[in-house]
Amino acid sequence: MSVKLTPLGDISGLQLLKTYEHDKSPVELALPPVNPEADFPLSVCLGKEYLTPKGFSYIDQYTREFNYGVESIPGVSITKRYKLIPGTYLMEVELIIENLSDAPLKNNMVMSWESPCKTAEGGDIKKAQLKHSHITILQQTANAGGHVEKIAHHGAGALQGILTLLGLVAPTTPTDSVIEKKNAAWAAQSSQYFLNILIPSNTVSTEAIFVKTIDNRMRMGLSTDISLESGETKIIKTRVYAGPRDTTILKNLSAEMTSLTAFSGWNSLALIVLWLLHLLYKITHNYGISIIILTIIVKVVLHPLTKKNFKVMNSMQKLQPHLAEIREKHKHDAETLNKEMMELYKRHKVNPMGGCLPLLLQMPVFIALFTTLQNAIELRGATFLIWSDLATKDPYYALPVLMGLTMILQQKMMPSPDPNQAKIGMFMSVFFVFMFMNFPAGLVLYWLTQNILTIIEQILIKRGIEK
Repeated sequence: MSVKLTPLGDISGLQLLKTYEHDKSPVELALPPVNPEADFPLSVCLGKEYLTPKGFSYIDQYTREFNYGVESIPGVSITKRYKLIPGTYLMEVELIIENLSDAPLKNNMVMSWESPCKTAEGGDIKKAQLKHSHITILQQTANAGGHVEKIAHHGAGALQGILTLLGLVAPTTPTDSVIEKKNAAWAAQSSQYFLNILIPSNTVSTEAIFVKTIDNRMRMGLSTDISLESGETKIIKTRVYAGPRDTTILKNLSAEMTSLTAFSGWNSLALIVLWLLHLLYKITHNYGISIIILTIIVKVVLHPLTKKNFKVMNSMQKLQPHLAEIREKHKHDAETLNKEMMELYKRHKVNPMGGCLPLLLQMPVFIALFTTLQNAIELRGATFLIWSDLATKDPYYALPVLMGLTMILQQKMMPSPDPNQAKIGMFMSVFFVFMFMNFPAGLVLYWLTQNILTIIEQILIKRGIEK
Protein backbone atom coordinates (compact mmCIF):
# COMPACT_ATOMS: atom_id res chain seq x y z
CA MET A 1 0.00 0.00 0.00
CA SER A 2 0.98 3.65 -0.42
CA VAL A 3 0.56 6.28 2.32
CA LYS A 4 0.66 10.01 1.68
CA LEU A 5 1.75 12.26 4.56
CA THR A 6 1.51 16.02 4.83
CA PRO A 7 4.62 18.02 5.82
CA LEU A 8 3.05 18.30 9.27
CA GLY A 9 2.67 14.56 9.78
CA ASP A 10 -0.96 13.86 8.91
CA ILE A 11 -2.17 11.10 6.63
CA SER A 12 -3.65 12.71 3.53
CA GLY A 13 -4.09 9.54 1.48
CA LEU A 14 -3.86 5.76 1.66
CA GLN A 15 -4.00 3.70 -1.52
CA LEU A 16 -4.05 -0.05 -2.20
CA LEU A 17 -1.72 -0.24 -5.19
CA LYS A 18 -2.87 -3.61 -6.51
CA THR A 19 -6.61 -3.07 -6.04
CA TYR A 20 -8.48 -0.81 -8.44
CA GLU A 21 -11.72 1.09 -8.88
CA HIS A 22 -13.79 0.56 -12.03
CA ASP A 23 -12.02 3.56 -13.58
CA LYS A 24 -8.67 1.73 -13.04
CA SER A 25 -7.51 4.16 -10.34
CA PRO A 26 -6.12 2.64 -7.09
CA VAL A 27 -8.60 2.08 -4.27
CA GLU A 28 -8.30 4.79 -1.61
CA LEU A 29 -9.02 3.91 2.02
CA ALA A 30 -8.13 7.35 3.37
CA LEU A 31 -9.07 10.71 1.90
CA PRO A 32 -8.00 14.19 3.04
CA PRO A 33 -10.59 16.62 4.45
CA VAL A 34 -12.05 19.16 2.02
CA ASN A 35 -11.80 22.09 4.42
CA PRO A 36 -9.24 23.18 7.07
CA GLU A 37 -11.64 22.61 9.97
CA ALA A 38 -12.28 18.94 9.26
CA ASP A 39 -10.23 16.14 10.80
CA PHE A 40 -7.68 14.08 8.92
CA PRO A 41 -8.40 10.31 8.79
CA LEU A 42 -5.96 9.57 11.64
CA SER A 43 -5.87 12.06 14.51
CA VAL A 44 -4.33 12.13 18.00
CA CYS A 45 -5.47 13.79 21.24
CA LEU A 46 -3.71 14.07 24.60
CA GLY A 47 -6.54 14.37 27.07
CA LYS A 48 -8.68 17.22 25.76
CA GLU A 49 -5.79 18.69 23.77
CA TYR A 50 -6.21 17.85 20.09
CA LEU A 51 -2.78 17.65 18.48
CA THR A 52 -3.51 19.78 15.44
CA PRO A 53 -1.52 19.48 12.21
CA LYS A 54 0.19 22.77 13.00
CA GLY A 55 1.58 21.23 16.15
CA PHE A 56 3.74 18.62 14.42
CA SER A 57 6.99 19.24 12.61
CA TYR A 58 9.11 16.90 10.49
CA ILE A 59 12.19 15.40 12.22
CA ASP A 60 13.74 12.72 10.02
CA GLN A 61 13.09 9.88 7.61
CA TYR A 62 14.36 6.32 7.48
CA THR A 63 13.54 3.47 5.14
CA ARG A 64 9.73 3.19 5.28
CA GLU A 65 9.79 5.25 8.53
CA PHE A 66 8.72 8.86 9.09
CA ASN A 67 9.10 10.76 12.36
CA TYR A 68 7.30 13.95 13.39
CA GLY A 69 7.65 15.80 16.69
CA VAL A 70 5.63 18.34 18.68
CA GLU A 71 6.27 20.41 21.78
CA SER A 72 3.20 22.62 21.52
CA ILE A 73 1.78 21.28 24.80
CA PRO A 74 3.70 22.76 27.78
CA GLY A 75 5.81 20.20 29.61
CA VAL A 76 5.21 17.38 27.12
CA SER A 77 7.22 16.23 24.11
CA ILE A 78 5.46 13.94 21.63
CA THR A 79 6.98 12.19 18.63
CA LYS A 80 4.76 10.45 16.10
CA ARG A 81 6.42 7.74 14.01
CA TYR A 82 4.96 5.94 11.00
CA LYS A 83 6.40 2.65 9.78
CA LEU A 84 5.10 0.64 6.82
CA ILE A 85 5.45 -3.13 7.23
CA PRO A 86 6.63 -4.55 3.85
CA GLY A 87 4.42 -7.11 2.12
CA THR A 88 1.41 -6.39 4.33
CA TYR A 89 -1.51 -4.01 4.67
CA LEU A 90 -0.16 -2.90 8.05
CA MET A 91 1.25 0.38 9.22
CA GLU A 92 2.74 0.81 12.69
CA VAL A 93 2.16 4.12 14.45
CA GLU A 94 4.30 4.94 17.50
CA LEU A 95 3.56 7.79 19.88
CA ILE A 96 6.62 8.58 22.01
CA ILE A 97 5.57 10.72 24.98
CA GLU A 98 8.13 12.38 27.27
CA ASN A 99 7.25 14.25 30.45
CA LEU A 100 9.47 17.36 30.47
CA SER A 101 7.83 18.92 33.52
CA ASP A 102 8.84 18.61 37.17
CA ALA A 103 5.48 17.07 38.15
CA PRO A 104 3.98 13.64 37.39
CA LEU A 105 1.75 13.45 34.30
CA LYS A 106 -1.52 11.51 34.31
CA ASN A 107 -3.67 11.68 31.21
CA ASN A 108 -4.94 9.61 28.32
CA MET A 109 -3.89 9.44 24.70
CA VAL A 110 -6.57 8.90 22.04
CA MET A 111 -5.82 7.81 18.49
CA SER A 112 -8.86 7.82 16.21
CA TRP A 113 -9.72 6.89 12.65
CA GLU A 114 -12.61 8.38 10.71
CA SER A 115 -14.44 6.89 7.76
CA PRO A 116 -12.74 8.49 4.75
CA CYS A 117 -15.74 9.48 2.64
CA LYS A 118 -17.41 10.96 5.72
CA THR A 119 -14.55 13.32 6.55
CA ALA A 120 -15.65 15.61 3.74
CA GLU A 121 -17.59 17.89 6.07
CA GLY A 122 -19.47 20.44 4.05
CA GLY A 123 -18.39 18.70 0.86
CA ASP A 124 -20.30 16.60 -1.62
CA ILE A 125 -20.50 13.38 0.38
CA LYS A 126 -22.77 11.70 -2.19
CA LYS A 127 -20.19 12.34 -4.90
CA ALA A 128 -17.45 10.91 -2.67
CA GLN A 129 -19.55 7.82 -1.99
CA LEU A 130 -20.29 7.41 -5.69
CA LYS A 131 -16.62 6.87 -6.53
CA HIS A 132 -15.63 5.32 -3.21
CA SER A 133 -18.84 3.39 -2.49
CA HIS A 134 -16.82 0.53 -1.00
CA ILE A 135 -15.73 2.68 1.94
CA THR A 136 -19.19 3.60 3.14
CA ILE A 137 -19.04 2.15 6.65
CA LEU A 138 -21.45 -0.71 7.20
CA GLN A 139 -20.33 -2.05 10.57
CA GLN A 140 -18.19 -1.17 13.58
CA THR A 141 -16.81 -4.08 15.60
CA ALA A 142 -14.73 -4.47 18.76
CA ASN A 143 -12.87 -7.31 20.41
CA ALA A 144 -13.09 -6.19 24.02
CA GLY A 145 -12.64 -8.30 27.13
CA GLY A 146 -12.13 -11.38 24.97
CA HIS A 147 -15.48 -11.02 23.18
CA VAL A 148 -16.06 -9.90 19.59
CA GLU A 149 -19.05 -7.57 19.47
CA LYS A 150 -20.76 -5.62 16.71
CA ILE A 151 -21.43 -2.03 17.69
CA ALA A 152 -25.01 -0.81 17.26
CA HIS A 153 -25.73 2.91 17.41
CA HIS A 154 -29.35 3.55 18.39
CA GLY A 155 -31.02 6.81 17.48
CA ALA A 156 -34.29 8.27 18.68
CA GLY A 157 -36.22 5.76 16.60
CA ALA A 158 -39.21 6.00 14.27
CA LEU A 159 -41.79 6.12 17.10
CA GLN A 160 -40.00 9.04 18.77
CA GLY A 161 -39.95 10.88 15.43
CA ILE A 162 -43.67 10.34 14.83
CA LEU A 163 -44.61 11.45 18.37
CA THR A 164 -42.45 14.56 17.98
CA LEU A 165 -44.04 15.35 14.61
CA LEU A 166 -47.52 15.05 16.15
CA GLY A 167 -46.50 17.34 19.00
CA LEU A 168 -47.09 14.64 21.64
CA VAL A 169 -43.52 14.82 22.95
CA ALA A 170 -41.03 17.65 23.07
CA PRO A 171 -38.32 17.59 20.38
CA THR A 172 -34.89 16.53 21.57
CA THR A 173 -31.55 17.99 20.52
CA PRO A 174 -29.63 15.48 18.36
CA THR A 175 -26.36 14.33 19.89
CA ASP A 176 -23.47 12.15 18.80
CA SER A 177 -23.76 8.47 19.69
CA VAL A 178 -20.72 7.34 21.70
CA ILE A 179 -20.08 3.72 22.73
CA GLU A 180 -17.06 2.65 24.80
CA LYS A 181 -15.57 -0.83 25.24
CA LYS A 182 -12.85 -1.56 27.81
CA ASN A 183 -9.83 -3.87 27.44
CA ALA A 184 -9.95 -3.68 23.66
CA ALA A 185 -7.81 -6.07 21.59
CA TRP A 186 -8.81 -4.21 18.43
CA ALA A 187 -11.43 -1.91 16.93
CA ALA A 188 -12.63 -2.14 13.34
CA GLN A 189 -14.76 -0.39 10.76
CA SER A 190 -15.78 -2.59 7.84
CA SER A 191 -17.46 -2.04 4.51
CA GLN A 192 -18.49 -4.49 1.82
CA TYR A 193 -14.95 -5.38 0.75
CA PHE A 194 -12.50 -3.44 2.93
CA LEU A 195 -11.49 -2.88 6.55
CA ASN A 196 -9.79 -0.38 8.80
CA ILE A 197 -8.56 -1.92 12.08
CA LEU A 198 -6.77 -0.29 15.01
CA ILE A 199 -4.72 -2.85 16.97
CA PRO A 200 -3.15 -1.65 20.27
CA SER A 201 -0.02 -3.20 21.76
CA ASN A 202 -1.48 -3.17 25.27
CA THR A 203 -5.08 -4.39 25.57
CA VAL A 204 -5.38 -4.10 29.37
CA SER A 205 -5.33 -0.32 29.57
CA THR A 206 -6.87 0.37 26.17
CA GLU A 207 -10.48 1.39 25.63
CA ALA A 208 -12.19 1.33 22.24
CA ILE A 209 -14.43 4.30 21.48
CA PHE A 210 -16.99 4.31 18.66
CA VAL A 211 -18.74 7.48 17.56
CA LYS A 212 -21.56 8.12 15.12
CA THR A 213 -22.06 11.85 14.70
CA ILE A 214 -25.39 13.57 14.12
CA ASP A 215 -24.37 14.02 10.46
CA ASN A 216 -23.68 10.26 10.21
CA ARG A 217 -19.88 10.38 10.20
CA MET A 218 -18.31 7.27 11.70
CA ARG A 219 -15.22 7.41 13.90
CA MET A 220 -13.44 4.83 16.03
CA GLY A 221 -10.59 5.36 18.44
CA LEU A 222 -8.31 3.77 21.03
CA SER A 223 -7.87 5.51 24.36
CA THR A 224 -4.85 4.57 26.49
CA ASP A 225 -4.20 5.83 30.02
CA ILE A 226 -0.69 7.17 30.57
CA SER A 227 1.11 7.88 33.83
CA LEU A 228 4.60 9.42 33.63
CA GLU A 229 6.96 10.59 36.32
CA SER A 230 9.07 13.68 35.68
CA GLY A 231 11.56 12.95 32.88
CA GLU A 232 9.96 9.58 32.07
CA THR A 233 9.22 8.47 28.50
CA LYS A 234 6.50 6.08 27.33
CA ILE A 235 5.90 4.56 23.89
CA ILE A 236 2.37 3.71 22.72
CA LYS A 237 2.35 1.42 19.70
CA THR A 238 -0.67 0.88 17.47
CA ARG A 239 -0.89 -1.15 14.30
CA VAL A 240 -3.26 0.11 11.63
CA TYR A 241 -4.67 -2.39 9.13
CA ALA A 242 -6.11 -0.90 5.94
CA GLY A 243 -6.94 -3.54 3.38
CA PRO A 244 -9.36 -6.16 2.07
CA ARG A 245 -11.75 -8.32 4.09
CA ASP A 246 -9.70 -11.37 3.20
CA THR A 247 -10.16 -14.41 5.46
CA THR A 248 -6.58 -15.70 5.02
CA ILE A 249 -4.96 -12.32 5.73
CA LEU A 250 -7.13 -11.65 8.78
CA LYS A 251 -6.57 -15.15 10.18
CA ASN A 252 -2.82 -14.53 10.10
CA LEU A 253 -3.36 -11.36 12.15
CA SER A 254 -5.72 -12.93 14.69
CA ALA A 255 -8.11 -15.88 14.65
CA GLU A 256 -10.86 -13.68 16.09
CA MET A 257 -10.56 -11.26 13.17
CA THR A 258 -12.06 -13.82 10.79
CA SER A 259 -15.39 -12.79 12.35
CA LEU A 260 -14.96 -9.52 10.44
CA THR A 261 -15.58 -11.37 7.18
CA ALA A 262 -18.94 -12.53 5.85
CA PHE A 263 -17.74 -16.15 5.88
CA SER A 264 -17.96 -16.87 9.61
CA GLY A 265 -20.62 -18.85 11.46
CA TRP A 266 -23.34 -20.48 9.36
CA ASN A 267 -21.93 -18.76 6.28
CA SER A 268 -18.95 -21.12 6.40
CA LEU A 269 -20.42 -22.98 3.41
CA ALA A 270 -19.55 -19.89 1.38
CA LEU A 271 -15.87 -20.66 2.06
CA ILE A 272 -16.29 -24.02 0.31
CA VAL A 273 -17.94 -22.29 -2.65
CA LEU A 274 -15.14 -19.70 -2.72
CA TRP A 275 -12.51 -22.46 -2.56
CA LEU A 276 -14.16 -24.26 -5.50
CA LEU A 277 -14.34 -21.03 -7.51
CA HIS A 278 -10.64 -20.38 -6.81
CA LEU A 279 -9.79 -23.91 -7.94
CA LEU A 280 -11.81 -23.57 -11.13
CA TYR A 281 -10.39 -20.10 -11.76
CA LYS A 282 -6.87 -21.54 -11.85
CA ILE A 283 -8.02 -23.65 -14.80
CA THR A 284 -10.37 -21.24 -16.61
CA HIS A 285 -8.86 -17.85 -15.63
CA ASN A 286 -12.41 -16.46 -15.67
CA TYR A 287 -14.87 -16.40 -12.78
CA GLY A 288 -17.90 -16.38 -15.12
CA ILE A 289 -16.83 -19.67 -16.69
CA SER A 290 -15.98 -20.96 -13.19
CA ILE A 291 -19.54 -20.19 -12.01
CA ILE A 292 -20.96 -22.10 -14.99
CA ILE A 293 -18.75 -25.13 -14.24
CA LEU A 294 -19.70 -24.92 -10.54
CA THR A 295 -23.38 -25.00 -11.58
CA ILE A 296 -22.74 -28.10 -13.68
CA ILE A 297 -21.06 -29.80 -10.70
CA VAL A 298 -24.03 -29.00 -8.44
CA LYS A 299 -26.46 -30.24 -11.10
CA VAL A 300 -24.56 -33.54 -11.53
CA VAL A 301 -24.51 -34.12 -7.75
CA LEU A 302 -28.25 -33.45 -7.48
CA HIS A 303 -29.20 -35.38 -10.63
CA PRO A 304 -30.49 -38.52 -8.83
CA LEU A 305 -32.83 -36.38 -6.73
CA THR A 306 -33.94 -34.34 -9.74
CA LYS A 307 -34.70 -37.53 -11.64
CA LYS A 308 -36.75 -38.80 -8.72
CA ASN A 309 -38.53 -35.45 -8.51
CA PHE A 310 -39.49 -35.62 -12.20
CA LYS A 311 -40.88 -39.13 -11.77
CA VAL A 312 -42.90 -37.97 -8.75
CA MET A 313 -44.34 -35.07 -10.76
CA ASN A 314 -45.16 -37.45 -13.61
CA SER A 315 -46.93 -39.83 -11.22
CA MET A 316 -48.81 -36.94 -9.62
CA GLN A 317 -50.06 -35.87 -13.04
CA LYS A 318 -51.43 -39.37 -13.69
CA LEU A 319 -53.24 -39.27 -10.33
CA GLN A 320 -55.06 -36.01 -11.13
CA PRO A 321 -58.33 -37.66 -12.29
CA HIS A 322 -58.47 -39.72 -9.07
CA LEU A 323 -57.66 -36.67 -6.93
CA ALA A 324 -60.37 -34.64 -8.66
CA GLU A 325 -62.87 -37.41 -7.96
CA ILE A 326 -61.92 -37.56 -4.26
CA ARG A 327 -62.14 -33.76 -3.92
CA GLU A 328 -65.62 -33.74 -5.42
CA LYS A 329 -66.79 -36.66 -3.29
CA HIS A 330 -65.52 -35.27 0.05
CA LYS A 331 -65.61 -31.51 -0.60
CA HIS A 332 -67.58 -30.94 2.61
CA ASP A 333 -65.44 -33.20 4.80
CA ALA A 334 -61.84 -31.95 4.99
CA GLU A 335 -60.68 -34.69 7.36
CA THR A 336 -61.93 -37.53 5.15
CA LEU A 337 -60.62 -35.73 2.04
CA ASN A 338 -57.07 -35.57 3.42
CA LYS A 339 -57.25 -39.18 4.61
CA GLU A 340 -58.39 -40.46 1.19
CA MET A 341 -55.70 -38.43 -0.62
CA MET A 342 -52.96 -39.81 1.64
CA GLU A 343 -54.19 -43.37 1.07
CA LEU A 344 -54.16 -42.76 -2.70
CA TYR A 345 -50.57 -41.53 -2.54
CA LYS A 346 -49.61 -44.51 -0.40
CA ARG A 347 -51.19 -47.06 -2.80
CA HIS A 348 -49.32 -45.59 -5.75
CA LYS A 349 -46.11 -45.04 -3.73
CA VAL A 350 -46.02 -41.31 -4.41
CA ASN A 351 -44.57 -38.74 -2.00
CA PRO A 352 -46.18 -35.34 -2.82
CA MET A 353 -43.40 -33.51 -0.96
CA GLY A 354 -40.58 -35.36 -2.74
CA GLY A 355 -40.43 -32.75 -5.47
CA CYS A 356 -39.31 -30.07 -3.03
CA LEU A 357 -36.11 -31.81 -1.98
CA PRO A 358 -33.84 -30.84 -4.93
CA LEU A 359 -34.86 -27.19 -4.60
CA LEU A 360 -34.29 -27.23 -0.84
CA LEU A 361 -30.84 -28.78 -1.28
CA GLN A 362 -29.94 -26.10 -3.83
CA MET A 363 -30.84 -23.23 -1.52
CA PRO A 364 -27.71 -23.51 0.72
CA VAL A 365 -25.53 -23.39 -2.42
CA PHE A 366 -27.54 -20.42 -3.70
CA ILE A 367 -27.16 -18.54 -0.39
CA ALA A 368 -23.45 -19.43 -0.17
CA LEU A 369 -22.86 -18.16 -3.71
CA PHE A 370 -24.81 -14.99 -2.92
CA THR A 371 -22.61 -14.41 0.15
CA THR A 372 -19.46 -15.10 -1.87
CA LEU A 373 -20.38 -12.75 -4.71
CA GLN A 374 -21.41 -9.99 -2.31
CA ASN A 375 -18.33 -10.12 -0.09
CA ALA A 376 -15.36 -11.93 -1.66
CA ILE A 377 -12.73 -9.37 -2.65
CA GLU A 378 -11.48 -11.80 -5.32
CA LEU A 379 -14.77 -11.50 -7.24
CA ARG A 380 -14.88 -7.72 -7.09
CA GLY A 381 -14.56 -6.54 -10.69
CA ALA A 382 -14.63 -10.09 -12.14
CA THR A 383 -15.57 -9.88 -15.83
CA PHE A 384 -17.48 -12.22 -18.14
CA LEU A 385 -18.29 -11.48 -21.79
CA ILE A 386 -20.05 -8.06 -21.79
CA TRP A 387 -20.38 -7.88 -17.99
CA SER A 388 -17.65 -5.86 -16.28
CA ASP A 389 -18.41 -6.89 -12.67
CA LEU A 390 -20.16 -10.12 -11.72
CA ALA A 391 -20.42 -8.93 -8.12
CA THR A 392 -22.83 -6.11 -9.08
CA LYS A 393 -26.20 -6.15 -10.81
CA ASP A 394 -26.47 -6.66 -14.57
CA PRO A 395 -26.65 -3.12 -16.03
CA TYR A 396 -28.24 -4.49 -19.24
CA TYR A 397 -30.85 -6.67 -17.42
CA ALA A 398 -30.15 -9.36 -20.02
CA LEU A 399 -29.39 -12.12 -17.51
CA PRO A 400 -32.57 -11.64 -15.39
CA VAL A 401 -34.78 -11.59 -18.52
CA LEU A 402 -33.11 -14.73 -19.94
CA MET A 403 -33.46 -16.36 -16.53
CA GLY A 404 -37.21 -15.57 -16.50
CA LEU A 405 -37.70 -16.95 -20.02
CA THR A 406 -35.91 -20.20 -19.14
CA MET A 407 -38.03 -20.50 -15.98
CA ILE A 408 -41.22 -20.17 -18.06
CA LEU A 409 -39.93 -22.77 -20.55
CA GLN A 410 -39.00 -25.04 -17.67
CA GLN A 411 -42.51 -24.70 -16.19
CA LYS A 412 -44.05 -25.57 -19.57
CA MET A 413 -42.00 -28.75 -19.77
CA MET A 414 -42.70 -29.90 -16.22
CA PRO A 415 -45.62 -32.32 -15.75
CA SER A 416 -47.99 -30.10 -13.79
CA PRO A 417 -50.15 -32.01 -11.29
CA ASP A 418 -52.42 -29.02 -10.70
CA PRO A 419 -53.51 -26.19 -13.08
CA ASN A 420 -53.45 -23.72 -10.18
CA GLN A 421 -49.89 -24.74 -9.38
CA ALA A 422 -48.94 -24.10 -13.01
CA LYS A 423 -50.36 -20.56 -12.77
CA ILE A 424 -48.40 -19.96 -9.58
CA GLY A 425 -45.25 -21.18 -11.31
CA MET A 426 -45.83 -18.75 -14.18
CA PHE A 427 -46.35 -15.86 -11.75
CA MET A 428 -43.18 -16.77 -9.84
CA SER A 429 -41.17 -16.78 -13.08
CA VAL A 430 -42.18 -13.16 -13.77
CA PHE A 431 -41.70 -12.21 -10.11
CA PHE A 432 -38.17 -13.66 -10.09
CA VAL A 433 -37.19 -11.51 -13.08
CA PHE A 434 -37.91 -8.31 -11.15
CA MET A 435 -36.42 -9.66 -7.92
CA PHE A 436 -33.16 -10.74 -9.59
CA MET A 437 -32.67 -7.44 -11.42
CA ASN A 438 -30.75 -6.06 -8.43
CA PHE A 439 -28.94 -9.29 -7.57
CA PRO A 440 -25.24 -9.77 -8.48
CA ALA A 441 -24.85 -10.70 -12.14
CA GLY A 442 -22.81 -13.77 -11.15
CA LEU A 443 -25.69 -15.08 -9.05
CA VAL A 444 -28.17 -14.61 -11.92
CA LEU A 445 -25.68 -16.35 -14.22
CA TYR A 446 -25.69 -19.31 -11.81
CA TRP A 447 -29.51 -19.48 -11.79
CA LEU A 448 -29.76 -19.05 -15.58
CA THR A 449 -27.23 -21.85 -16.14
CA GLN A 450 -29.10 -24.01 -13.65
CA ASN A 451 -32.37 -23.46 -15.56
CA ILE A 452 -30.79 -24.35 -18.92
CA LEU A 453 -29.25 -27.51 -17.45
CA THR A 454 -32.60 -28.44 -15.86
CA ILE A 455 -34.36 -28.11 -19.24
CA ILE A 456 -31.78 -30.41 -20.86
CA GLU A 457 -32.07 -32.77 -17.90
CA GLN A 458 -35.88 -32.88 -18.20
CA ILE A 459 -35.68 -33.78 -21.89
CA LEU A 460 -33.25 -36.65 -21.18
CA ILE A 461 -35.25 -37.96 -18.19
CA LYS A 462 -38.52 -37.81 -20.16
CA ARG A 463 -36.99 -39.84 -22.98
CA GLY A 464 -35.80 -42.40 -20.43
CA ILE A 465 -39.27 -42.70 -18.87
CA GLU A 466 -40.96 -43.08 -22.27
CA LYS A 467 -38.60 -45.92 -23.17
